[in-house]
Amino acid sequence: MKFSKVLLSSAVLAAAAVGFMGCADDDDPYEMIERVDSKNYTIDHTNEDAGVIHRGFRSTKLEHAGGTVVITFENAKENLKSGVMGFVFDRQKNTKNSEGRDFYVVGLRTLAASSSNTLGAYISRFENVTDMQAYNFGAPVDLTADDSFGSEGDGTNGSTKGAKEKLIVDIDGVKYSGGYDSAEDTVSVMVYVAQSESGDFTVYLLPAATETDSDGVPESLESAVKVADITTDYETTTENDLGVYANVYPSKGADGYAGTTGSGYLKGSWVFNGTYKESSVELD
Repeated sequence: MKFSKVLLSSAVLAAAAVGFMGCADDDDPYEMIERVDSKNYTIDHTNEDAGVIHRGFRSTKLEHAGGTVVITFENAKENLKSGVMGFVFDRQKNTKNSEGRDFYVVGLRTLAASSSNTLGAYISRFENVTDMQAYNFGAPVDLTADDSFGSEGDGTNGSTKGAKEKLIVDIDGVKYSGGYDSAEDTVSVMVYVAQSESGDFTVYLLPAATETDSDGVPESLESAVKVADITTDYETTTENDLGVYANVYPSKGADGYAGTTGSGYLKGSWVFNGTYKESSVELD
């Protein structure tokens, strides 16, 4: 996904995609993401390929109007900046290209020791994605958050024709008091995506231990941080596919980011809260 985006906090965090063509092996060729059941996924992966970012995606085969997932990094202190763990929501077929997929993604990662007590995060909308393994899902990289989509991929420089991205939120790490202590190895954050009756989304970040009801809705938003309001073209609520994804960098370079040698290691989990129904449309 985005590797140039360093992003969120408890000022943002506790204050602060993707589906794809082909079989599961195409979506997760390194077999990084293990499905425990439809609402529980884990990753325990080492990348020893020099200069190659390992990418993986799994559809939950569940659909919902938004969703709630607790994302946990189990090696946050020892393996800062080793990769990205994310939540994909509202995933569906592109209206003009049946082979393309549209979706939103919320990506999280731990930051360097010099930015202790922080996480990074971003939210993007991708459209007409046909290659999950392409850099940035085949969309040209656009680092400016605004109200419009960037240019479409033209098939050059790692892009795929027609794929495009709209960056919604790009936030530098800020202290997240809800669950990230630089003295601890484990970082857990609840990502809650709510959809209004008119079809618009709101994305919140909360402490992982926040109680939720049977639909995955937090009992209280008192400790929540609203990360983004997302205006859509919908006129009512939707129930589209949900998924999880991960990127594991090949190594941590001098600045803590992926380098060209050595190995990166990412361990963690995704746990969905609430009762969701099985997807009614086959997208893979």
